[in-house]
Amino acid sequence: MKKVCLKCLYLLIGFAVVVACTKDEEVFTGNILGKVTDAVTGEVLQGVTVTITPGGLSRTTGSNGYFEFRDLEPKQYEIQARKSGFNTNSKTVTVVTDRDASGDIQLTPVVQEGKLELSVSSLNFGSQNSSLSFNILNKGNNSFNWNISGLDKIDWLSVSPTTGTLAAGKSNAVTVALKRERITEYKEATLIVNANNESVALKITAEVENKTSKISLSSSVLNFGAEYTSLGFDVKNIGTAGDVSWDITGVDVDWIKVSPMTGTTAMGKSSAVKVDVDRSKLTAGQHTTTIFVNADGESLRVTINAEKGSERYLEVTPSALILGTDDSATFAIMSHNGATMYELWGDGEFGWASFSEVEGVIPEYNSSDINSIKNIALYVDRTGLAAGTYSFTLIVRSDLGDYNIPVTMTVEEEQEEQPSGDELVVPYGLYTYYKFEENFDDSSENMLHGFGMNSPTFVEGITPESKAIKFNRTNNSSFVVPNPIIDSREMSISFWGQNFSDGNIFHMISSKQSQPIFTLSMNGGQLKFIVTRYHNGYQYANTGTFMHPTLTDGKWHHIVLTSDFNKTTYATITTTLYIDGQAVDVVTEDANPFSENDSMNRTYGTGVKFVMGGSAKLGSNTTLNGTNMAVDNFRVYDTRMITADEVLTIYKAKQ
Repeated sequence: MKKVCLKCLYLLIGFAVVVACTKDEEVFTGNILGKVTDAVTGEVLQGVTVTITPGGLSRTTGSNGYFEFRDLEPKQYEIQARKSGFNTNSKTVTVVTDRDASGDIQLTPVVQEGKLELSVSSLNFGSQNSSLSFNILNKGNNSFNWNISGLDKIDWLSVSPTTGTLAAGKSNAVTVALKRERITEYKEATLIVNANNESVALKITAEVENKTSKISLSSSVLNFGAEYTSLGFDVKNIGTAGDVSWDITGVDVDWIKVSPMTGTTAMGKSSAVKVDVDRSKLTAGQHTTTIFVNADGESLRVTINAEKGSERYLEVTPSALILGTDDSATFAIMSHNGATMYELWGDGEFGWASFSEVEGVIPEYNSSDINSIKNIALYVDRTGLAAGTYSFTLIVRSDLGDYNIPVTMTVEEEQEEQPSGDELVVPYGLYTYYKFEENFDDSSENMLHGFGMNSPTFVEGITPESKAIKFNRTNNSSFVVPNPIIDSREMSISFWGQNFSDGNIFHMISSKQSQPIFTLSMNGGQLKFIVTRYHNGYQYANTGTFMHPTLTDGKWHHIVLTSDFNKTTYATITTTLYIDGQAVDVVTEDANPFSENDSMNRTYGTGVKFVMGGSAKLGSNTTLNGTNMAVDNFRVYDTRMITADEVLTIYKAKQ
């Protein structure tokens, strides 16, 4: 039997391994996958910020507590997990080529400590004070509920409030009032302030009052504010020599009336005095006056404060709506010096008019807040109307009365011919344009043609002479363009749509793990536009939707999205939504400029194809179903955000 050289055998095995490895493409990165849990309960934790060093990348856990960092350079990383109410925790993880490293980590809740304190340990009323106060302090790091006990057998004190909730680091003032008419001897009592498992005692002492006066008042200040018109006070006989006569002087303004002006009060009794304020004799602003109650050489002061606010009124602009042959117009309502509820009414025949809103609340107008202006759109439907001029009176009705707006519009004898193709409308920067005239061709000079999947059909479009594409949810039908037509940092998307329901409208497919980006969907009847891979994959439910008029009424609606990254606001994607020619809302999405310049983490510049209709799987827990809808005249401007005037031009063309 021949002997085999072991050294030669090892060399042969090593050579075979090298040859085998070269057959597959080498992987130079690894991943960290992990879950954050509560160290005490074992429950997964949502909203935990997880950061890795080096690299400075961060992730936020979702409802399942999971996070991941992919395509990392093989080496050691430190993972740090942070969440309010928990102690920060860190661990070291080694990333190995073509492997998933476990980043599971636990957080321990912050231990709560004793936190109840009082600003004083005692209150001494002496013989003169009738009202004192103290503060309950929360010196801990969590809120608590508190209450005051020990009052059940003390009939000479009143305390307000006796219960409450106090946030960490805050204080709560408590007023203790002495009922001096019940003090005939030195008094001493103890109140107990309780919070969770802590209790602190407060000692109360009071002495008998040395009475030298024959009268006292139940109140020395009457605050009418801006609402009250009638308040009062009592004149009390606290003497010991029988009846006391009194009178009131100092009424030297015409905006108050005092009744009675004189009186006689029996010993131990009181007499009521009424004060009325007439605001019609006041100018706007704060007003103060003083009257005096006099008896037996004494003169007690009563201060009267009243306020007259600026008059509430509505401002409507413009004062008339003259539409001519236009299909829509907008008017604005501003409510000055207070909010106002309103509803719209009409006087005359106005079946051809509809409104974006017919009732609601107009907030108080603030010149620095555009959202305090109520903008309402009026839409015209001339279907079936004969040529001529039509008018009615629009009534804005509120508690401030009716505001009338004359409205007129015209139906022409012969409508002017529209252009046969809306390539003539706003052509500058037009990248793609799909008319869906029985085909999926791009009518722009770029010729980025698409194709249909799962049998989308062609139906009547926005005009009887045109066609539109109709998507069927059951068939999961879609329109596909093998080109990233909406993958730009500054762009505009314009189209007409009909019969929307919740689900996917369109999205892009990213080259990064085939994840959806630039998704437009409907959720709860409202449009939602999300750009980045991260927010689509992990934060879809937490990303805000647009606020806009209904799109589920079966009518054709013109929809425009103008979107930019890092231009309007730093580190922010800003998208404006236009509905039927009017800007209705703006949503923003955070995006890190540094990550967007990183080939491993960016979203922009990774698109490979555009998909309209069909379903879209956003992440492991979220899938957008296809939707039944019709779409016409789909345009993309890939280098600029078209202006509001250009949006209105496209809308009015109706091509």
